[in-house]
Amino acid sequence: MLKVYVTGASGLLGRQVYNQFKQNGHSVLGTSFSRQNKDLVKIDLTDNEQVVKFFDGHEFDVLVHCAAERRPDVVLKDPKSAEKLNEKAPGMLAKLCSKKNIFMVYVSTDYVFDGKNPPYHIDASANPINEYGVSKLNGENAVISSGLANYLIIRIPILYGEIAFFGESSVDTLLKNILSANNHNKDLLIKHQNSSESNQINFKKVEGDLFQVRFPTLTTDVARVICEACTKRVLHNQLNINGIAHFSAKDPMTKYDMCKLFCEALDIPSDGFIIPVKPYPQANKESVANRPENCELSVETLESWGIDTSYQNFDNWWLSAIPKNSFISN
Repeated sequence: MLKVYVTGASGLLGRQVYNQFKQNGHSVLGTSFSRQNKDLVKIDLTDNEQVVKFFDGHEFDVLVHCAAERRPDVVLKDPKSAEKLNEKAPGMLAKLCSKKNIFMVYVSTDYVFDGKNPPYHIDASANPINEYGVSKLNGENAVISSGLANYLIIRIPILYGEIAFFGESSVDTLLKNILSANNHNKDLLIKHQNSSESNQINFKKVEGDLFQVRFPTLTTDVARVICEACTKRVLHNQLNINGIAHFSAKDPMTKYDMCKLFCEALDIPSDGFIIPVKPYPQANKESVANRPENCELSVETLESWGIDTSYQNFDNWWLSAIPKNSFISN
């Protein structure tokens, strides 16, 4: 049995990592800061004194560091706060793990790449084009330069899965936009059903980006991979599980594709409602971060370690989850 510490355990990915280790019979301690529940310890990872005190008071074999500011536009607007959490905190945690011989998993992102030459292997040159990618790459480097010998940096793409509230991920934000626009349009139809101007109603539409190719990956699949890697590395002493690895689903999707799928699941006609747009590769806006075009990740390193890299199909998951409302926790 492993003793595991999960940071960001109230977040989109952290909840599933916490649950995965629990379900596999391991002893798990989770911390969070902005979102609390009775099972988690509140800690500010940017407060070194708090972090040191926490490490001094607990013993564990594995640290899975999920906590991060993962919203590119938020990082763009407030880079100083993101620097504390995405860059300095991982380095501090890695140094403490080194002192106590703890295996550390640092969750990073496909946004460390510029999206121009996919697929990306672990030895590909990082070249982030937004502040979020820079902050996560700096976090990687902080772990590597900390003196910690036993670590796994796992880069992952955009995530989806069970959410605690609408807007928790950028994927379900699209679903939220579709539901909101559709409800607005229904209200307009009711309001103008007897009007002679009903054919001139200005219905809301939803734009779907055709430029950026994403590989949305289910949070439970990521959690499974992390748990398997830690188990093999620490319990089974598979020492080659070390360094950088990539995990990703393999089905390419644009936001336009996702919106069309959500309409299908909701039985909403998408023609004329979902509008395809292809913006310039560089946003050049103060409030919107640039996005790379295609950061497809190669999973060959995980496969060479004997890790299960299977994944659930995006379409099938949502077509099942939306009618049952099982994508949002009660």
